[in-house]
Amino acid sequence: MKVIVHVSIDSNRQSIKFDVDIDELPAIMYDGYEVIAKWQVLDFDNNQTFYTDANGLEMQKRVLNYRPTWNLSENYAESLENITANYFPIQQAISMFDNERIFTVTNDRSQGGSALDAGSIEFMQHRRIPADDGRGMGEWVDEKD
Repeated sequence: MKVIVHVSIDSNRQSIKFDVDIDELPAIMYDGYEVIAKWQVLDFDNNQTFYTDANGLEMQKRVLNYRPTWNLSENYAESLENITANYFPIQQAISMFDNERIFTVTNDRSQGGSALDAGSIEFMQHRRIPADDGRGMGEWVDEKD
């Protein structure tokens, strides 16, 4: 597998652009592959809270391991699924705040994303999983390119 990252910096807008190009993942072995792009800001405490866009219309507040309508942590207490429970669809942007700063990552296509660790944002780039997760499709994920 080959990953190419192109970086361009726009100092006037204080922004950095990353273009990530991933070749085909290798044949599935063991548990499969989930490739993410992850950005980390040092000394950034977002208090386990981040915001994702809702169909490009408005930002929705997200808190790790929390849902306002039911007890997520109780339902996942005996499960290792806290990562998938904290991934959300992102059409345009994901943001997080600390006391003084804001950090936002925008994307050019719909992707799953999260802020699982303090000061980090990640996007799912590619997956190859050799098993059905039992959640509707009835097939396993075998995206080759």
